[in-house]
Amino acid sequence: MGVITGINSAAALANELYRTLQSDPVPSTGALEDAFARYQHIRDHETSQLHTIGRKQIRGVTWETWADWVFDRFVEPWISVDRVVDIISKLIKRGQILEYVPFE
Repeated sequence: MGVITGINSAAALANELYRTLQSDPVPSTGALEDAFARYQHIRDHETSQLHTIGRKQIRGVTWETWADWVFDRFVEPWISVDRVVDIISKLIKRGQILEYVPFE
């Protein structure tokens, strides 16, 4: 999930910088700051969600509560690998793309 997040963040930043350079080939500091602010706004929601999911996973497998212990020991072994792959593939499909690269 960290790699997916990093790639999506790099693509989002590249898109914002590309848009900035398209409107002004020699952008001002303010224009670059605006591009970084837009990038942060775009990525903030997804990275916040991933942080929450990751925190829950860590707390669950370290058995912070007795319910985490029960879930980790008895429920999680029954969750299919296909379900996990499905969740990860949805994250990839929602990902950022480089807007300036022609895709068919």
